[in-house]
Amino acid sequence: MKRFFGFILLIHLTYTTIGQETLMLRLDSLERALSQSKEDTTRLKILEELGQFWQYQDLNKSTQYIEQAYALAQKLELTEWTYGIMYQLAYNYMIQNDAPRSIQILQTLIQELHDREGAVQTAMAFLSLNYKELNDFDNALLYAQKSFVLNERLMIKGKDYDPRGYYGGPMNLAEIFEKMNRLDSALYYAQFSYQRLLKKEIPMQIRIFEWQIPWIFGKIEHKLNNDAHAFALYKEALQAAQAQEYTLGIQSVEVSLAQYFNKINQADSAIFYATRAFEGAIKTPNHAVISEAGYLLKSLYEKNHNISKAFYYLNLAQAAKDTISNIEKMQKVQVLTIKDTQRQAEIEAERIAYKTRIRYYLLSVGLFFLGMLAFFLFRNNRQKQKLNEQLAQRKVEIETLNNGLEHTVEERTAELKKALKEVQTAFNMGQTSERKRVSADLHDEIGSALSTIAIFSDLTKMKAEKFAPQLVNELERIGTKSRDMIQTMRDTIWTLNEDSPQSLWERLYISSTETLNAKNIQLDWKLPPENELPIMSFNTKRHLFLAYKEAINNIIKHSEASLVTIEATKQQEHFILKIKDTGKGFDIENEQIKGNGLHNFEKRMTEIGGTVHIESMPLQGTCVTFSILLDT
Repeated sequence: MKRFFGFILLIHLTYTTIGQETLMLRLDSLERALSQSKEDTTRLKILEELGQFWQYQDLNKSTQYIEQAYALAQKLELTEWTYGIMYQLAYNYMIQNDAPRSIQILQTLIQELHDREGAVQTAMAFLSLNYKELNDFDNALLYAQKSFVLNERLMIKGKDYDPRGYYGGPMNLAEIFEKMNRLDSALYYAQFSYQRLLKKEIPMQIRIFEWQIPWIFGKIEHKLNNDAHAFALYKEALQAAQAQEYTLGIQSVEVSLAQYFNKINQADSAIFYATRAFEGAIKTPNHAVISEAGYLLKSLYEKNHNISKAFYYLNLAQAAKDTISNIEKMQKVQVLTIKDTQRQAEIEAERIAYKTRIRYYLLSVGLFFLGMLAFFLFRNNRQKQKLNEQLAQRKVEIETLNNGLEHTVEERTAELKKALKEVQTAFNMGQTSERKRVSADLHDEIGSALSTIAIFSDLTKMKAEKFAPQLVNELERIGTKSRDMIQTMRDTIWTLNEDSPQSLWERLYISSTETLNAKNIQLDWKLPPENELPIMSFNTKRHLFLAYKEAINNIIKHSEASLVTIEATKQQEHFILKIKDTGKGFDIENEQIKGNGLHNFEKRMTEIGGTVHIESMPLQGTCVTFSILLDT
């Protein structure tokens, strides 16, 4: 039996004050009514009342009746009634030292009644008491704090609150902190609970707190060496327990008094109270009191050199301790079993929920795609006939446009070749004015025509992609060729125009940026300010520009580089332009590569009195250096 119950769920019926003879007559009447009743609801009421009556006479009988009531309420599917009986059953299991089964019922109640604050508060208080008896003080403290906070919140809201929580909540926290040896916190809650006890009259149904609160308060003061106050609290607790004829409470306080007198070296008084507690616990039996009082008596009789009595009490105390230990081990195994069962149930529930979610998602996705498919099929069927009718007409139009475009390209190409030939002639003859005229003609007429061809070929290609795909490649080739010719024309115009506002270095930077960016190659441009760069003749600029472009084109086509560095410096009477890349490089001794790579560069540099030098190794990149003798 527990020596300390803490919270009591059931209302202490007023008939506990009725005489024993009257009580037994009532019990006989109820048991006869039970045997004669055939109506289930009436039987349920009788079973519940019998369980409550026997709670104060025979706990085993009380539990049997409440278990029968629980089974019947479930059978009748009386949900609310079932919850009330579950609380009674959890309470009985708790005071019968069957904490695991009590915890299992209470956890179920918390899940089922999570939206009812009053019911949840009571269940959490009971959970705390059960975990405390299992010496699981972390969980005991957790649920005690939750229960206390919830009950205080109900009071603040002005709702009905549980008087057991009002008095017992802080008392339970005080005892848990005392067992955890956190005495400052224990003292705070003990004083808090004791002040409430002094302020209000205890209702009849929870008079048990009149001895429990001062007893726990006294134990904490005893540990804090406030012996005088502890003794006064013990006396108050003993008087309250005796007034209620509560044997378990009397035994608990007597053990505490024995420990108090032992501490202050009053052995006779210590033996007196320890013996009374021990003898009362033997009759109950109360193994916790037997063990605690027995060890104390053994120690006291050892000091008095009464070895036989010391040995007697030692044996009984040890036997009681072993019994408690065995019960605790069994309870721990039961708790682990219950937790494992709950975990398995949770895993199974999660598995079922997961499978349900997957089925739902698959069904939703399937329906979505079916709907989308039906929509597209419907829309395509409506458009199919219309598109087929347009297709033949579009094909004829595109073929006509293509034939006309090819003819136009051929004409413009011939004109461009003629214009370029005229430019070359004018250049060779040194006719500057003629170069300007030809440059203007190229820009205004040929450039505009080529741009129109490129744009028109793109528009035609967009139509051909839907209605004449066999013409797409041919149209794309026309557009590409037109753009290449536009770029070549622009470079030619720039080389011809001595008075162009665009400087050599600006032209070099723009040309290389456009081509390198298109191939995702990074450009590192390291040139001094333009006003520090040398002034070059028209012919020198032209050849240097064309050599530079060829070097950049070689990098794009062959090097596989990720970075190109352009660096220009002036060294005495020479101007040096270096073009480095981080590409795959090549064997400079390879005559075929060497010849192809140097021929054009050397020809252009010779024209302007300069030199070219190429450095390269496989996997080491390439560096092309142009050196030009400046006019002094």
